[in-house]
Amino acid sequence: MLNVSKALKLTLFKRSIVRTMLVSFLAANILLISSLGYLTFRDTTDMFTDEVIHSSKKVMEQATVGLNFNLEEIKRSLVLMGTNASVIALLNSFHWMSSGEKINHERIVTDAARSISSSLIGDILIIGANGYIMNLDGRRTLKWDYEYREQPWFHKAMDSPQSGFITLGLHKQDYYLDDYTSKFNQQTLSVAIPMFNREQKAIGSIVCNIDLEHLNRLFDLSASEYGGSIFLIDRDEQIIVHKNKSLIGSRFALTGGQREGADKFITRIDGQDHLVIYHPTAIGDWKLVSAVPMSEIREHTKPLGQNLLNILYLGLALNICLGVAITIRISRPVMKLLRTLDKTGNESLLIRQYDYRYTELNQIGSKFEDLMGRIKMLIDQNYISQITLKETEFKALQSQINPHFLFNTLQLLQTEIVYGNNEQSNRIIVSLSNLLRYSMNHADEMVTIRQEMNNVKDYLFILHQKFGGNLTVRYDIPDERVYEYKTLKLLLQPIVENCIKHGFQEAPYESEICIRITPVKRGVLITIRDNGVGMEKAELKRLRRRIHESSFQSGGQIGLDNVNHRIRLKYGEGCGIRIRSQKGAYTSVYMLLPESVGQ
Repeated sequence: MLNVSKALKLTLFKRSIVRTMLVSFLAANILLISSLGYLTFRDTTDMFTDEVIHSSKKVMEQATVGLNFNLEEIKRSLVLMGTNASVIALLNSFHWMSSGEKINHERIVTDAARSISSSLIGDILIIGANGYIMNLDGRRTLKWDYEYREQPWFHKAMDSPQSGFITLGLHKQDYYLDDYTSKFNQQTLSVAIPMFNREQKAIGSIVCNIDLEHLNRLFDLSASEYGGSIFLIDRDEQIIVHKNKSLIGSRFALTGGQREGADKFITRIDGQDHLVIYHPTAIGDWKLVSAVPMSEIREHTKPLGQNLLNILYLGLALNICLGVAITIRISRPVMKLLRTLDKTGNESLLIRQYDYRYTELNQIGSKFEDLMGRIKMLIDQNYISQITLKETEFKALQSQINPHFLFNTLQLLQTEIVYGNNEQSNRIIVSLSNLLRYSMNHADEMVTIRQEMNNVKDYLFILHQKFGGNLTVRYDIPDERVYEYKTLKLLLQPIVENCIKHGFQEAPYESEICIRITPVKRGVLITIRDNGVGMEKAELKRLRRRIHESSFQSGGQIGLDNVNHRIRLKYGEGCGIRIRSQKGAYTSVYMLLPESVGQ
């Protein structure tokens, strides 16, 4: 029991491989179980939601079929009245008819009105531009002195440039008698057909008022079992039929691609998410809309979600118990190996072999003694000797100077003195003395970039004087903070010398050298580019191979090989120089100094 407790303490409270295995195992399994539970719940909810949407669409289709059937009945009734010869005659010449003709025509109109039986029709008004007015009950419920021709809805019907059915929208029925309470001052929804004479001049309109109460009862019969409401909107997205009368006249927006055809979307209504399904009707300006609260849909998925959550909790608990049991079993042989390794060094370098149950642990135990021998060999025979060799080679590299350059400089100085250029002679002497002092000072292995740049400027000044202005030097250092960074001594001058010797073949003409130093994420990038003769691809490939494969050889100058070797001696095999070139165009040398070279 004590060993189990100790193993559990090691597993849970100390940073170890076993604890990492336990945490990784638990994290992976918890993530897997959680993802599986989430995906199962999401997919099940989506399936149920799709089922609700499918059911609601079926309901909407049935409601649309019923509505369209009644709307077609209204259209037929309007066509019946609009094609009646007596209606046309009354609208054309009511004032010029005799009393007998008026009575005869109105009797025919009344007989035609009795044949209209659609339950959605509240009333049909026959209104003429000549002032004639008639409805289904023979004007008994209408106000005789009402100005029908002054109403906006009548003008909308009369001003329509086309024949056919026109939606007039909502308006109040204030043209009925006050004691006709079922209709007086109540909202109605109207459709109409304009009437034209032979000259296509509007002579009146036949207006059908739809019974909104009956229409709402029709929608209630088709309502979804998941609650919500079915209502009607017009082309301006204004609610024109709704069981909640306070919403009639308010706007219900369908946006973007939701305007065309029959489809669905989810939106917020009164602070709650609703599933909205809409469908076109027989009258193109109207859409039938169903809004079902998402809370009602989600309420049906709660039992399933709770069951899935319980299964998830059970799976997590079993997963934790199994993970702890497995890691404790693994930790015991690990602890045994650790105790054996603790004795190594305190008592002896020899390891007593045990069976650690697992092949990997047995291999660690059997190879540990050999590993200790390898470490000792690296310390005694390899590491120390390599450090000594690097220090010796670095001192040899730093001490190399090009005597040919010194001879040419003295010859240039002699020429300037002969021609009496005292100022130029003085500057050449100062630059040469700076170069000699800088190269012969072995005290500092590392210098600032500012010191290295000053040395290069002295060197290039002498070359500029030698070649009579055919050499141009451009310095591009956007961030002057790099001047204070540290670098190896005598890195830049050998590369510039290589530009003169190989890039310009020691005869510059309209030649340019650009030195760019920029800070980058890994340290400082130094680029030296010349517009010299460049190299062919094969020649560039040979140069790269020679630079990166050659070992240090003592020679007469500090060239690209030695600069690359110095950098690798100082910072390791991963560092050095890179070269790019194009024949007849340019050669660029790049040096990336690591972050350890910083301030």
